[in-house]
Amino acid sequence: MPCSQDPSEFPCEATCNKLMSCCQKPCNSRCHECQSVSSSPEIRDQHKSHKCGRILHCQHPCSQFCAEGHNSVCGTAPCRKLCRQSCSHHICPLGCSEPCNPCVMPCPWKCDHYECSVPCGSVSPLALHLPSLIQPNC
Repeated sequence: MPCSQDPSEFPCEATCNKLMSCCQKPCNSRCHECQSVSSSPEIRDQHKSHKCGRILHCQHPCSQFCAEGHNSVCGTAPCRKLCRQSCSHHICPLGCSEPCNPCVMPCPWKCDHYECSVPCGSVSPLALHLPSLIQPNC
């Protein structure tokens, strides 16, 4: 910043990095963005609005805006993303929080030694003997 410039008009582009009180994460906004919403330019007590981003039980990131007390309600609202359930026969068109039916088509997995005999959306009897549902090497 040039000596002739008024410090109150200089937009600091450095990353804020202060811990945010709403989520205890470091702030990724620019310093001047937090200064503009804080009670005084010298004290950054507020931060630019940001999305929560916490990974929900459905494995989607929380898309609500973070705020004081948000941690206690994060994940209680229905997820609005598309369902992640899919297989070689079908991709579920429902919302993530809506219950969907498993695929009932025949399981397509087989090799020279094994064949899956249950519907695609079921757990294979082979999986009971194989760790982490790993299929046998053929």
